[in-house]
Amino acid sequence: MDKSAVVQRDERAFQRLERTASRQAAQSGAVTDAVAKKVVAMARRGSPSASYALATWYLFGQKGADIEIKKDISRAVKLLKFAARRGVANALYDLAV
Repeated sequence: MDKSAVVQRDERAFQRLERTASRQAAQSGAVTDAVAKKVVAMARRGSPSASYALATWYLFGQKGADIEIKKDISRAVKLLKFAARRGVANALYDLAV
């Protein structure tokens, strides 16, 4: 499977994962470690949406039971630029403000 097919598959999987994460966050106030690990893995494989989500976690910090993403502005900016170049409008907005 070529890289573009993997990214497309990850984008669809991320959309499902995002719905799950939203429900979990509404119930518990935090994203579960399993969701966080999946988002990190998808971002590493080049998913623009997952990269944007990870960038926002680096912007503000994200804490779970087993995983903690500490605030890191330089990493957040790199991920935002990556996502913006691949068409994530929110990433472009976040870079502008």
